[in-house]
Amino acid sequence: MQASETKLQEIIEGNKQYVVPLFQRAYSWKKSQWESLWNDILELYHSDNRRPHFMGSIVTMPTSAIPEGVSKYLLIDGQQRLTTIFILLCALRDKAKNIHDELAAEIHNTIIVNPYKKGLDHYKLQPTQVDRQSFHSLINCQDYINNSGITECHIFFEKKIRQSDLDFSDLKKVICSYLSIVSVVLSTEDNPYLVFESLNAKGEPLTQADLIRNYFFLRINTENQDGAYNKYWLPMQQTLDVNLTEFIRHYLTRDGVEIKKDDVYFQIKERMIKRDAIDYLKDLYEFSEYYAKLLDPLKENNLKIRRCLERINRLEVATVYPFLLNCYHDYEKNKLSEADFIAVLQILENFIIRRFICNVQTRGLNWMLNYMVLDVLVKLN
Repeated sequence: MQASETKLQEIIEGNKQYVVPLFQRAYSWKKSQWESLWNDILELYHSDNRRPHFMGSIVTMPTSAIPEGVSKYLLIDGQQRLTTIFILLCALRDKAKNIHDELAAEIHNTIIVNPYKKGLDHYKLQPTQVDRQSFHSLINCQDYINNSGITECHIFFEKKIRQSDLDFSDLKKVICSYLSIVSVVLSTEDNPYLVFESLNAKGEPLTQADLIRNYFFLRINTENQDGAYNKYWLPMQQTLDVNLTEFIRHYLTRDGVEIKKDDVYFQIKERMIKRDAIDYLKDLYEFSEYYAKLLDPLKENNLKIRRCLERINRLEVATVYPFLLNCYHDYEKNKLSEADFIAVLQILENFIIRRFICNVQTRGLNWMLNYMVLDVLVKLN
């Protein structure tokens, strides 16, 4: 982790892009925050002895997963203030047009966009999906698309600039050269989950599944992100909801390797290094369908299998889920017949009940089950 105090201009100038983790909360700053920022800027503007004004911190993590020509940073914390700054600069650019055309062009081409890049790489800030259309319309000098928080913020600053009678060049200098930010850049060795939790102790905690989702979509080409999200991640998230992180942990422990809850994110990163992100996501989605049936046997159409799952489900032994994921996969791929799958479920139920009667702990059961698979299949045949 590297932390340093730097001017805002150094953060946003250059060929780069800050990516707000996909599908996180939308832009949420309101008039009170905009007013506070504007008052700080006015105080700096009218000061005879200008000194850097600290406006908070941003936490980023570089990603080189998609070599598309710009340096990309995952914006882990500070998206609200950085988004607001970009909206303010858009308002200043728009008011400077036809009065200071050169200044307007300078703000647009050196600060707001990557002028020689196409597609999504053209934008230096990539907000959440829900805000993207409104934000892009501001960047592209288009009409407002909807009455979003981003639109309201732009209207607020445009009105303030119009009513202030400030020198546009000097105002741009104050914003870029005198607003100071502590930039915290995480390395690939740092744990973004712990950093986010410490910075947002009073906010909504970021789950391991949230981090995994963001990591997946940083590795997927921008043109394919929406399709992959709607086809694989969103259905999986809607089906499993609060069980999503635990499912991913069980998915990763199918080979018998025990994984702690706080290590899920790092384990999946390590395993994805040499794999295609969409293929991995597709596989994860496929196994999530099996997992949903383990949690709710009513989702299983085969009545005989459903009844076996209901009996196992009543035993409340989630330790067996990684083993059952493997069995379900073999059954769905016709590597395990219906009769054999039912027999496996019955043997497993019998085995668990016997352990209960003998007061044997479930610890290590997943490891044991994975080595029992071959023996069970040999006996069945």
